[in-house]
Amino acid sequence: MDEENKAPILQWELLTKKRASATRGVPPGTEDLNWIANTATLFWGERDAVLVDTFLSDAQSSELADWIESKGRILRTIYLTHAHPDHFFGLTLLLRRFPTARAIARPNVVCTATSQLKGQRHRR
Repeated sequence: MDEENKAPILQWELLTKKRASATRGVPPGTEDLNWIANTATLFWGERDAVLVDTFLSDAQSSELADWIESKGRILRTIYLTHAHPDHFFGLTLLLRRFPTARAIARPNVVCTATSQLKGQRHRR
């Protein structure tokens, strides 16, 4: 808490992970550039935390969960910004690790993510 203003201090931190890309056909000699970076953002106050996005792999999502636990706050909410798999596939693992957290997203994100999980294309 900020003693001068008597308002809680909100903190945030990014966790960025690099993973292989599915991009094919990179120019010769640039294969080392065939990667993607994913970022999750954690906001926290005195007691609670909110996570923005997850990671694709179980290994990176487990590391994300460990990182969240290291902050010593209660994860209350996981906000999914959009329906790319590398932003929501880690959700199940995180909800198992943090059973009191709830996942939220805009309705169009939920619809598209659900369709992708069922192997269907989203219909507009």
